Amino acid sequence: MNKKKIVLFDLDGTLITHDTLKLLVLFLFKRNTFKILFKIPFLVLISFQHFLYKNLDNTHTKSKFLIKLLEGYNKKEIESFSQKFAKYIFLRFKNISVYKKLLKAKKFKSEIYIVTASADFYCKFIAKLLAVKLISTRVNLKKKNLGKIIGKNCYGVEKKKRVLKEIKKFKNKYSIFYTDSSSDISLMKICSESLFV
Repeated sequence: MNKKKIVLFDLDGTLITHDTLKLLVLFLFKRNTFKILFKIPFLVLISFQHFLYKNLDNTHTKSKFLIKLLEGYNKKEIESFSQKFAKYIFLRFKNISVYKKLLKAKKFKSEIYIVTASADFYCKFIAKLLAVKLISTRVNLKKKNLGKIIGKNCYGVEKKKRVLKEIKKFKNKYSIFYTDSSSDISLMKICSESLFV
């Protein structure tokens, strides 16, 4: 097939072998132990609440988690550690077999997107390293409401809505989607081809 394809990749567990938010917490803990240490009990509690209602989009609980995690940082600091974090996980945790599929898609000049529930403040740097486009959960980095999700968590049905909104004439193009999660079933259904990894 010579037509230009749209190729979509989930991030956590697909392009990256681990959950990137968990990796971010560990990354910050190693760099700023005392800044993160007192936040751990709260983050654990919110994580429990988040996964207790995993079938929902969890915008509220994820916002609470990110607000607490980013507390005490300013926008410049967040941009700085996010850039370093992106390089760190790209070098250590990328899924080589899936990454090869991305490189192959590039070779055929496909339109490539990362579509993820993970936060845009660090995912944009991962997308930049991979030279692909990004659809992700938008997070406020302004002093007021720092860490609060803008709109909805890009999860489940919301992923499908964002893809249809942000990719022009998506339904008229041939699309391939790589994911590791059954939560992506809504997006899988509108793609020409969907593959579990």
